Amino acid sequence: MKKSRLDSVETEERRAYAEKLDWSSTSGDYLKYRTQYPEAFFPLLKALGIGLPGQRILDLACGVGTLTIPLAKSGAEVTGVDFAEGQIEALKTNATAAGLTIPSYTVAAEETGLPSGSFDIISASLCWYYFDLDRMIPEVYRLLVDNGRLLICTSMWQSDHGGIADISSDLVTSYNPFHRENRRAVREVPIPPWSRDDFVLKTYHEFRAPITFDRVSWRGRLRATKWISAQLNNDKVQEFDAELAKKLEAFPEHFDIPHQVQLWVFGLK
Repeated sequence: MKKSRLDSVETEERRAYAEKLDWSSTSGDYLKYRTQYPEAFFPLLKALGIGLPGQRILDLACGVGTLTIPLAKSGAEVTGVDFAEGQIEALKTNATAAGLTIPSYTVAAEETGLPSGSFDIISASLCWYYFDLDRMIPEVYRLLVDNGRLLICTSMWQSDHGGIADISSDLVTSYNPFHRENRRAVREVPIPPWSRDDFVLKTYHEFRAPITFDRVSWRGRLRATKWISAQLNNDKVQEFDAELAKKLEAFPEHFDIPHQVQLWVFGLK
């Protein structure tokens, strides 16, 4: 196996940026409001053979369990790891509320300390490009069985041509200018350069679908982002939330926000 290298300056910048984020401070809103994937996402995973009963899955940077919990509900044996203690504590709360027992650990994804060859699937939702790939890829190889699979997936809210999503995006940018620069290149290519030496792309899917929010859940969804609670002090977070609440008064109580979903399933070379 060749050792992968970070494929661009942009990727290095993402990882350096992520190291400064305080994800634990977002955990409360994450737990209540962080709806991440449209309804069609999980049936698609099942059709691709991911999330099957008894399947051993490791969810990297699992957060509060947006991916972990549904996979466990499907009957898979899921383990979660995240370097943010607050996220792991929120995952435990989420799992208990769902009547699930999910092993979860506060560790770095690049060095989990878990037994070699323990997993059929490793999943990474909205986090892969924050990892040190020179360390992460050998860890994936160590943890997966020989015919194991790596699932990488993203779900990003999109422009709605001057509606709530665009107004919200502009407001987030006014509080955190890095937001607009970072969102310019969120869509990844079907065969990422970093994957070519070490992985075989088994399947790639991309689709656009709405997720329904109300005013309260959308405000919570935005507070939980890395742009707001993970970086701003509490006074700024409250100021942002109040300003967003005022802007939402001009819209219906319930509304749809378009999301773009991408998912890759890789095999080992």
